Amino acid sequence: MWIKVGITMLIIAFLQLFTLHVAEQFTVISTSLFYYPVGSAIFGSFCITLMYIVKERGS
Repeated sequence: MWIKVGITMLIIAFLQLFTLHVAEQFTVISTSLFYYPVGSAIFGSFCITLMYIVKERGS
């Protein structure tokens, strides 16, 4: 009886740890996938603005 309860609790704890790890990995992947285009867009607009300023100063 108690052995069954212990094994069940152990399995539940293991599954919780496993799902937590998977969720963490998924969160990291989704945030990097979300932030990469945003970051590249900001970097691209920054480069374009910088080039525009340099061009305006040169002429």
